[in-house]
Amino acid sequence: MRITPADDYQNITFDGLLLNGGTDIFPDLYGGNIKSNYIYDHARDKMELELLSRAEKNNRTVLGICRGAQLINVYRRGTLHFDVKLAYEKAEYPSSLLANIFYRKTMYIQKQDSLIGRTLNSKRCRVNSIHTQSVDSLGDSLEITGQEKNGVVQAIEDPSRPYFLGVQFHPEYLGYKASFRNLFKKLVFHSGNM
Repeated sequence: MRITPADDYQNITFDGLLLNGGTDIFPDLYGGNIKSNYIYDHARDKMELELLSRAEKNNRTVLGICRGAQLINVYRRGTLHFDVKLAYEKAEYPSSLLANIFYRKTMYIQKQDSLIGRTLNSKRCRVNSIHTQSVDSLGDSLEITGQEKNGVVQAIEDPSRPYFLGVQFHPEYLGYKASFRNLFKKLVFHSGNM
C-alpha cells in the first residue's frame, strides 16, 4: 500500500517498508546547507522518519531507494553530500531525460557475503544515475557494501539485520534484469518471514 503524509500513518501496520526516491531531504536533519528556492517536503520527511523508526523497533524489513537510502543514513545520524559532482572527481554524470533512461556506471560490491552481494550475485554491476546527492559520513551501524571507483556510495546496509538496505540507484528502472528484481523479491520474502 502507498502511504502519504495525508494518511493516518501513525496507525498503519506493515511487514516491510519501501522508501522510494523523490525530493531532497531537508538539510537541517543532518546539518547540511539549505538550497535557496528549493521546495522541501517536510511532511514526507517527518512521516518517513517515523515509519523507519517503527520498522527498526519492530524488526521489519527496509529497502531504501535513492532518497530512501539517503534517509536511512540520515536516520542513523549520518550526513549527505550536497552535490555529488562537487564532492567526488569524475562524478559529473549526464542528467538529461535520455541519460536518466540509458546512462549506466559501474558499482563494485565491497563484500560478497553482504545482502547486496548475495542478492545481485556479482562483484560488480552497471547501475543508473538519477541523483545529485549521496551518502557522506556513514550512519551508525551501517556498512558501505556498494561503491563506484570514484568513491560515490551506491549501497549501504545494517549487517546485523536480515534486510535493512539502501541503494542509491533505481532498481525499479532496471527490472529487465533478474538480479535487480531480486532486491524486491527478497524484500517481500523477508517481510513475510519476520
